[in-house]
Amino acid sequence: MNDGSSVEGWFGLAGVLLGFLLGEGWGTLRRRRERSRMKGIVASELSSVIAQLPQKRDVLRQGIEAFRAHAVLPLASVHMVSTGYYSVLPTLYPHLTAIERNCLHVIYERLRVAEEFMDGAEAALLEALPAGVRSDPFEDFATAAEEQLESLEVVERLARSYLAGHPTDVFRVGSGAS
Repeated sequence: MNDGSSVEGWFGLAGVLLGFLLGEGWGTLRRRRERSRMKGIVASELSSVIAQLPQKRDVLRQGIEAFRAHAVLPLASVHMVSTGYYSVLPTLYPHLTAIERNCLHVIYERLRVAEEFMDGAEAALLEALPAGVRSDPFEDFATAAEEQLESLEVVERLARSYLAGHPTDVFRVGSGAS
């Protein structure tokens, strides 16, 4: 016994299933597009960081020369862009590989540390001078500025590796090392 209602029931069920699959497919495409957009924000920002690094290095080199000449030079300068990274990280984080996450983490943390050093170097040096705690605070600050200069070189290498699609495995998570 084959009546029209059972055929209509199958068509109804097929319609519901098709609607569900289309909805899920569209949602998946939308989420992928959003992840791609967020990755683009990070990549664009890293390109800007790379473009800003020569200016940061120049400020640090001037600071090193000044410190070695026993002069005080403010190192504070325009901060690197990081708004995009910090705004998309919570959403993007689960969709990055461990190597990508670690590489980005080291890039942005090194930038943060460099900015903090540069922002506070002048005040810290002026505070250290009368305290007489250090034998030569100028040399200490020149050395610290050199370390930040080296750190920015690492930032550039890591940023370029990330942008090239082969992020550096900074913590060797991909090698099986623990």
